[in-house]
Amino acid sequence: MLGDRIDRKTLDTVFSSFDELQEEYHSRLYELLQKEVKIMAKTITTQYGEFLNYDNLVRIGIVTNWEDAEPDENGIVTPDYEMVGTDTSGNQIPMGNYKTPEAAEAALADLHNWLSAEAYAVYEVKSGGDA
Repeated sequence: MLGDRIDRKTLDTVFSSFDELQEEYHSRLYELLQKEVKIMAKTITTQYGEFLNYDNLVRIGIVTNWEDAEPDENGIVTPDYEMVGTDTSGNQIPMGNYKTPEAAEAALADLHNWLSAEAYAVYEVKSGGDA
């Protein structure tokens, strides 16, 4: 065997150098992963000026909001459509308000595209026009 032909002191020196290199490698890898985690954190700014940490949300969807609906001059009651996030505790957090379901779905699609692309660290929920 090769180890039998090399003196013990040389082997100890070589392997201690490998140990130091391996520890240095793992330390540097850990630092890089920590930086990557910080870069990938996502924040969503709601129409109401609140900041949401995306990691704490388990669901984002559109709900029909009849609570604030009032009849127009013709007596027709039209609801608003609200983008709502549900956090890990089950709390529902309003994120945006829209006059039509199409506008709400378009805003949700924009958010989905941003999350898929990971282009920015902060996303601002689109305005619903007159909402």
